[in-house]
Amino acid sequence: MEQTISIEKRIQEVLANDPLFQVIQETPAEHHFLSEQYLAELIEKKFYSTPEVASWFDVTDAQLRWFWCKYDLLETF
Repeated sequence: MEQTISIEKRIQEVLANDPLFQVIQETPAEHHFLSEQYLAELIEKKFYSTPEVASWFDVTDAQLRWFWCKYDLLETF
């Protein structure tokens, strides 16, 4: 029998050491981003612009791009 794990718990496990996720942990933003409604929209849309992602963390798109370069994350996007 296959064990199932909630999507919220799985996302928390995957992002546990992500510096951007750590910024929003235990805040209303974390609950918003892990809500079923938001995750359904995320899965449906599958693409977000850099400025839109930056707005989630209250940073500019330039600051987010700097973060991506600093941690070599550009290749993953």
